[in-house]
Amino acid sequence: MKSTRNMGLKLVATFLAVAIAPLAAAGGLRFIRIANTGDLAPIPEGGASFQSFADAPLIGDGKILFRGRFPLDGYFFLDEATGTLMAGITAGANPDGGPGTSLPLVSSFTPYYGPNATVVVTASLQGVAVTSDNNYAMVGLRYPNLPGCRIVAREGDYSGISDWKLSDWWPGINVNAWNYASFNGGFTGTGVDNGNRDNVWSTHSGGRPLFRQGQGNDPVPGYPSNTYFVGFNRGVNAMNDFGITTVFATTYTSVQGTPGTHIRHLMIRGQGMNSEMASTNTSAPGLHPLFRFRMLKAPVRLTSGSNPLVVFPDDPRADGSESRPVGFWAWRAGVLSKVVISGDVATSPAGLVVNPDISDFTLNSMGWVAFEASLSGLGTTAANDAGIVVANPQESRLQVRYREGDILVGMPTGHGVTSFELPGLDENGRLAFVANYSDGVSAGSGLWVETPDGLRLICRTGGTLKAPGEPPRTVNSFAFQPGSHGSDIGMNGTSPSGWSMASGAVAMRVSYTDGSQAVWKVETNANLSPPQLVVSSDGELLPSDGTALLDFGEAVPGLSTIVRRITLTNLGELPLTGISFAKLGEAIEDFMIDAPDLGSLEYGDSREWVLRFAPTVSGPRAGSLRIESQSGEVFDITLSGVGLTGEAALSMAISSAGLTGEAALPSAIPFNDGVDNLLKYAFNMNLAGSDVSGMEPGSGTSGLPSITTTGSGEITLLCVEFVRRKGSGLVYSPQKSSTLTPDSFSPFTVSPIVTSIDDQWERVNYDEPIGDTETTCFGRVEVSLP
Repeated sequence: MKSTRNMGLKLVATFLAVAIAPLAAAGGLRFIRIANTGDLAPIPEGGASFQSFADAPLIGDGKILFRGRFPLDGYFFLDEATGTLMAGITAGANPDGGPGTSLPLVSSFTPYYGPNATVVVTASLQGVAVTSDNNYAMVGLRYPNLPGCRIVAREGDYSGISDWKLSDWWPGINVNAWNYASFNGGFTGTGVDNGNRDNVWSTHSGGRPLFRQGQGNDPVPGYPSNTYFVGFNRGVNAMNDFGITTVFATTYTSVQGTPGTHIRHLMIRGQGMNSEMASTNTSAPGLHPLFRFRMLKAPVRLTSGSNPLVVFPDDPRADGSESRPVGFWAWRAGVLSKVVISGDVATSPAGLVVNPDISDFTLNSMGWVAFEASLSGLGTTAANDAGIVVANPQESRLQVRYREGDILVGMPTGHGVTSFELPGLDENGRLAFVANYSDGVSAGSGLWVETPDGLRLICRTGGTLKAPGEPPRTVNSFAFQPGSHGSDIGMNGTSPSGWSMASGAVAMRVSYTDGSQAVWKVETNANLSPPQLVVSSDGELLPSDGTALLDFGEAVPGLSTIVRRITLTNLGELPLTGISFAKLGEAIEDFMIDAPDLGSLEYGDSREWVLRFAPTVSGPRAGSLRIESQSGEVFDITLSGVGLTGEAALSMAISSAGLTGEAALPSAIPFNDGVDNLLKYAFNMNLAGSDVSGMEPGSGTSGLPSITTTGSGEITLLCVEFVRRKGSGLVYSPQKSSTLTPDSFSPFTVSPIVTSIDDQWERVNYDEPIGDTETTCFGRVEVSLP
């Protein structure tokens, strides 16, 4: 089959990829993102995204509590057993215990945090049956692990005394592991005055006052009946999970005819226990008997259970003495003992003198106490005279764990610790702490934890964190709650923390340099799953048993390329390394891979490879691709495709234009425009409609050939220019004749100038000399199938 286009000489026509370094499989760090700004909050129905987070998240038994805005304020928690994110206390919620009530807007929230990821907020109430006498309440989570909230205590609650009711309370509310509260409250009712209105409540067992102010109302244990409570230091009560509560109180002993005596006490009450632990008349164990406690307003902590260990700080002094050594003391079952006092010498490293900072401390379930201290002794300088100290009064151990000037794992080169923040302490005595560091020029801070495998960096400013399958983000700041909320709020031994005493996990809030925020849980000693390579193509997993097949279909040799993509993903938590590939088979050069990156893959990350099928000849083509990695999986993938003949490619193009039957023949002229299908296909013209366009010389990319003459005098050139389909198998033959008779056409004698247009087309130019004796000359371009 041939097709030609003739043109007379005298007729001139013109015819388109702090992350935290990978760790070993045993005892690795597992990062789990709980919530991110932009994620949907569980309320309101219909969805609202978290806009920001506040405070530091708390970690408890099976749940993580955090504060978020969406755009209202609220407390949310993750139930780790089900993986469900739930709303706890939120603006506009309807708490249990107050029919028809609802919480107001965020401005009324004042939070108090407790152990085991509990929280109580003080808030005004509004709604049906709410009056000015009962519109203020403490609201806590519905516990355990239930969405929503409940009223813990409310104005107007009955006290069990005459007609006296709870009227108000003061800051310093303590929350225990079951979201019960202890607090200083006031009475209202018949006969209430300034001399009897002050009291201490515990909602753990019936919501009744534990201690009452006023003569004869509440006898003081161990003292005569003329001794009574006259006041309670607000904000320093502490309560454990048994409801056992401690409180600083002042008593007055009235003796007829002589001035009365005021004494400050530390009291304990609950579960049948009613005792004085110490008073300003008590000698401080470990010091000379003349040194008596001052019973200052200070944090008190106690362990769980019915026989708790109570630890408190003080700075005893002797009459007339300016020497006031500070320290921590412990009380259990009536026995008072020293934990540590200034001037004690550490057992490890031996010889360092410890002077504790008593403004705050952490107490774990086993009675270990962690605190900050200044240090003195041999080898101590201004650059290393402070640190974190852990004391165990049961074993008489005093350990200086870390000091200023220390270089910790993961710290930037040249930096040393400049200061520490209050540490967290788990039940095994392991620390979690924030350290600030500097090299004298730049500074930062990081969160470190002690694990069975040693000290580990969790997060640091300027480092990166990443969620699986997402790019890493740079940390601008982070918030971690080690164990308390300041010296004027008493908490018990399992105090609110971002450091789990049970599982060695950490919860933290992170702000990134891009402005986003996230809440994270980090398991510090996780058995990370080994790397696992999976390979997919177009969303479908490819088997690793050697039966995987990628069929590229049909392509025209030298003309068209078919692209398939394969994706490599690491489903294991440890990095996937050692990725390699090999191409096999006689026709493998027809299958190309675009520059694969053979670097490692982090957990959840993917890498896409592009495979291209560009047949060099017609007929079936086959090869194979082998992908291997450190994980041990081997993927043998069979690659197949077919190189189309020129005639088949032409038929495909004609069919794609919607032509059928006789109109689909190469020689057919279905639109009666004088140009057959073969010529339109050969010269990049419209097969689906009428097209008689000619090619623009020098710039055209489609159309019938341009045939012109040029020159003068003795040399005249017949110029033929056309576009040619690359690798199509078609035969383009420019010819000339002086008579136009069919057998008079002869091939051009000159070589063409060929210029590439794109990967499918090229421009061809012939300049054929015309003899002096030729008075007429015709040119044509014949196109034929091989």
